[in-house]
Amino acid sequence: MLFARAFADPDSLVHRAFTRPANLPGGLAEWNTPRIWAATFPSVGGIASAEGLAKFYAMLANGGTQNGSTFFKRQTLDWMSTRLTQGFDHILQCDMAFSAGFMMDPLDDNGQKSRFLFGTSASAFGHIGLGGSLGFADPERGIGFAYLMSHWEAGVLPRERCTGLVDAIYEAN
Repeated sequence: MLFARAFADPDSLVHRAFTRPANLPGGLAEWNTPRIWAATFPSVGGIASAEGLAKFYAMLANGGTQNGSTFFKRQTLDWMSTRLTQGFDHILQCDMAFSAGFMMDPLDDNGQKSRFLFGTSASAFGHIGLGGSLGFADPERGIGFAYLMSHWEAGVLPRERCTGLVDAIYEAN
C-alpha cells in the first residue's frame, strides 16, 4: 500500500501532511478531541453529523435548494460538478480528480469512471474524511450521501463498510 509506506517515512511529504501541526501529543487521534474541534485549521477539521452532512450533499444534488430556499447558484453548482484536474495525488498516493472545492472519481482514457467511490455518476462530487468517512452529491440521481463512523479505519480512502453502503444505494435505485 503506497499510502501506508509513505506515511511510515517521517521525512515524506505524506507523513508531514498528516502529522501537522506537529505539537499534537496524541498524534492523529487528537484530531478527534474537543480541543482540536475548537481550533481553526484551514482545509481540515470539518465537523458534522452524518444526518447534517447528508442533508448538505442532498441540497447540492438537488439544485442547491432545500426547504424552499436556494443556497447556491447554478453556475456554482456547475463548478462543483465539473472535473478540473485529475492525476496522481502525491499526498493521498492514488489517482484522484478535483472540481472546484471537491473531490471526484478519476476517469479513464475512454471517459469512464475508473473508481466508484462517489457513486456511479460521472458528475458526482464530494470529499473523503480522515479515517474512512465519505460525503458526496450525485446531481444526476439527486442523491446526497454521508458516512461517518465512531472508529477510524486504516488507510486514506473509505473501505468496504462505506463502499458497500454506496453500492447498495445505487443497486436499490
